Amino acid sequence: MRSYVYIDGFNLYFGCLKKTPYRWLDLPAVCARLLAKHEVVKIRYFTARVTPLPGFDPTSGQRQDVYLRALRTCPSVSVHLGEYRAGPARMPLHPPPPHGDPMATVLKSTEKGSDVNLASYLLLDGFQRRYEQAVVISNDADLVTPVSMVRDELHFPVGVVFPCTNPGRSPVASLRKVATFTRNVHEGALKASLFLNHLTDAVGTFSKPPMW
Repeated sequence: MRSYVYIDGFNLYFGCLKKTPYRWLDLPAVCARLLAKHEVVKIRYFTARVTPLPGFDPTSGQRQDVYLRALRTCPSVSVHLGEYRAGPARMPLHPPPPHGDPMATVLKSTEKGSDVNLASYLLLDGFQRRYEQAVVISNDADLVTPVSMVRDELHFPVGVVFPCTNPGRSPVASLRKVATFTRNVHEGALKASLFLNHLTDAVGTFSKPPMW
């Protein structure tokens, strides 16, 4: 079936890619392996540009920029950016201390907009009948409603692929319940779907980040 794929970038990263050798992931290649019986014509990738936090790796943003550059060499991929926010926040201590302030000031980072952007494009593309089938790669329960709308109101099948290969990750039952079909990302597909170490675009040749 003519398929559009919607990828929650942060969900994929934390569910499958963090601290693995698969961060240099070729999205069209992995989608082709996960959806071998379908025609993937468009991949929408939703993320936000990270801001390195004080005391943490200052080069994380540079590596992300290189990866986004790699994705832009793929004609079927479009990148949609949300917002990354980081700053001090007051949070409760656990367990609370018997005496003194039960709160602590921490440096908190949050990603905003990716789930809303994904849901919006999922619905917009459906209303415009751009696909015969939609596939969402995410484990975010916030997507239950838009997935249900596309399936029940627009009458398109919606598959959900769960990015849950990293330890401590398991598929969300509510998202599984509303999907037309579900699959799991498996390590073999990640391992077989990496970009070449060196890529070329209109600007020139660039390389996979050394730490990856």
